[in-house]
Amino acid sequence: MFSAFAAKSVFVGGAVANISFMFLKKDLIKLLGGPLEAAKVRFFIQYYIRLSVVVIILFLLVKYQVVNTIGLLLGLSTVLMSICITAAGEVKKIYFNVKEAS
Repeated sequence: MFSAFAAKSVFVGGAVANISFMFLKKDLIKLLGGPLEAAKVRFFIQYYIRLSVVVIILFLLVKYQVVNTIGLLLGLSTVLMSICITAAGEVKKIYFNVKEAS
């Protein structure tokens, strides 16, 4: 259905988004595991550095046409779709558990 170029673009977008979220998860676990005030500034510095690196990577990928822009956006949005589907499933479980308990 799609060309190999478009499929590669979706894969690269998903990989960039997932790797970024993996590093965010690691940083959040560190932040919440220790003293909050001491780690807060470090967390935000790392967050903005990671965001800057992702922006530079995406800029270079689009500028040099390594990927299809639409495919890249689809790949990046997979994380958002996964979060929405997971949240909807959890809300459904909570709603039906509360309804059964009533």
